[in-house]
Amino acid sequence: MPLDEEYLAQIKGDDADLRNSGGKEATPVIGGMFLKQFIEEGTRWAHLDIAGVADVPRDLPYSQKGATGFGVRLVIKYLEGLE
Repeated sequence: MPLDEEYLAQIKGDDADLRNSGGKEATPVIGGMFLKQFIEEGTRWAHLDIAGVADVPRDLPYSQKGATGFGVRLVIKYLEGLE
């Protein structure tokens, strides 16, 4: 995901240094750019943008109604593969 500095302008705040929202034009890139401001240089990190699938209105085969935990299994499988 590109985290070029030009995206930083979209979250510059009026009342604070940063806003935690890029407004209606927000994208996963903007969310990542916000988080990047708090990550120490050289630290490996990832941003999983799950807002659209964070919860479901009814029971589904892999998830009960409510919070889905989307992406958790993916991250665990990935981390297990690093061993």
